Amino acid sequence: MSTQMISDLARAQQAFAAGDLGLARRLAEALIGRSPTYAPAHQIAAIVARREGRVDDARHHFETAARSAPRDPHILNSYGNLLTDVGDDEGARDLYRRALENAPNHLQALVNLALAEKRLGVPEASRDLLEKAITIGPRHAAAWQALGVLRLDQGEPEGAAAALDEALALKPDDLRTLKARGFAELERGGDPAPYYSRARQMAPKDPELALAEAVALQRAGEVPVAVQRLEQLASEHAGYEPVLAAFARLRSQAGEPDGLTRTYEQALAARPADPGIWNGYLATLLRAGRPRDVLERLDRARPALGAAATRLEAVAAAEAGEAERAERAFAALPLAGDVELELAWLRHLLRTGRPEAAATAAEPIVARPNGHGAWPYLAIAWRMTDEARWAWLEGDPSFIRTFDLPIDAHGLAALADALRRLHRARAAPVDQTLRGGTQTEGNLFAHQEPEIRRLKDLLAQAVREYLDGLPERDARHPLLREPREGFRFAGAWSVRLSAAGFHINHVHTTHWISSAFYVVTPEEVGRSNGDASGWLTFGEPPAELGLDLPPFRLVQPQPGRVALFPSTLWHGTRPFGAGERLTVAFDVATAG
Repeated sequence: MSTQMISDLARAQQAFAAGDLGLARRLAEALIGRSPTYAPAHQIAAIVARREGRVDDARHHFETAARSAPRDPHILNSYGNLLTDVGDDEGARDLYRRALENAPNHLQALVNLALAEKRLGVPEASRDLLEKAITIGPRHAAAWQALGVLRLDQGEPEGAAAALDEALALKPDDLRTLKARGFAELERGGDPAPYYSRARQMAPKDPELALAEAVALQRAGEVPVAVQRLEQLASEHAGYEPVLAAFARLRSQAGEPDGLTRTYEQALAARPADPGIWNGYLATLLRAGRPRDVLERLDRARPALGAAATRLEAVAAAEAGEAERAERAFAALPLAGDVELELAWLRHLLRTGRPEAAATAAEPIVARPNGHGAWPYLAIAWRMTDEARWAWLEGDPSFIRTFDLPIDAHGLAALADALRRLHRARAAPVDQTLRGGTQTEGNLFAHQEPEIRRLKDLLAQAVREYLDGLPERDARHPLLREPREGFRFAGAWSVRLSAAGFHINHVHTTHWISSAFYVVTPEEVGRSNGDASGWLTFGEPPAELGLDLPPFRLVQPQPGRVALFPSTLWHGTRPFGAGERLTVAFDVATAG
């Protein structure tokens, strides 16, 4: 390689760093003209094309560079970043892995691979990679920041705060880290204002930050101020869907039944062709259990959504019981690999009386790392077809256990008072499972009240006893395949139900073990009078599937009692007549 080529490559790199993309592109193209397989020149041409939005050109240059220098970790990592940009996370993961095969300590490739694993639904692999990156490079701020955000996603605000503090010590003015740190403080029941204030100095018009501040006000009980902030934000950033979603959620929790639709309809009146608003609107209606409303709006939405409307149509028609329409829409879609759509298809098969087909479709899904959500539907299909493997999956008595904690009546009363102070909403969140009550926001176990901290300690002992009582490990089983040396709480909340309140049948498939701890129960729940009012049920499918499959076990609530069970197991509660039902629920994940 000539001295002139090395000099021209350096000039191209300097031009790119200075933002002169035109000069960088011309120099790179001249180098390629002189040496068509010169990998560094193709890499410069690729990153310039990526910056300019010329994706096909960028892909061509990266591919040429990777063929010419197949072991260059920098080229492979940069190529992976391009595939990440276009949504090809599996392709990006392969490239990051190749980069690390040739340079195991390449910190940015480690972080990028961790982020790809997270997007692909493998958070434990992501955590392992980030911890490795931090071990290799303890002053790598991006690794600390990514670990903090991952811990937030997994319901660990304390651990998230610690990781994000490390990131801020290295890069004190990083906007993303400040916003994440503020949210971690909000989740742990603290004051996020100092972090949000620093972030606002850097980005005074950032809508994401303004939204976070409004949510903090709402959680602090300052609902009118939060509403005012959201209205202002919606006016300043028309079409910013996260604000619309937050506004709809806040209005529903404030007891405004029409608030869910009004927020979006107002936005669509101004921006009727905005696909982001339509997607958020229709997805919110689906989460609220209103599939017919989705179908009624699809004709209006289709010009904005294009092919994505067919996906929504398939799910909504299936949930609305319009079987023929759902069949046509599903037939027009590629199901394989789209986990949410695959789960909707399983629900449709069960709803239309095809459990054998549902089992056949579900078995290969559960074999995939991101297919955990199919286990509850496979369980239904196996029960309906008298498949012997159901007993292996859900029938072991040790899978559902109760423990009576050593908390006396005085301790339970103090705990109840502490929890009631956190129930500030008037109605249930639109996307949660309770009916006729309220649910606390954030991670309950991050609060510092002594009653909550003591409860957390006692529940940890119960979880340990539960794990120690399980059968031996089984690599095929969703509960038994995980290591049990350690565990962590992955989110906790309190639910307060009033007369006729209940939980619909549901699952928590992003976690491992789930729970219900009873603080206060109505008097009738404690009576064994045959109707099981307020009792916890296991194995009963959600009502909207229309299946005549009763629960295979019920648990009677008692103050001071905790029930522990697999997160993939369908569970709900029977309504009760009068009184208050105050509970704490939490999820458990593996320690890794």
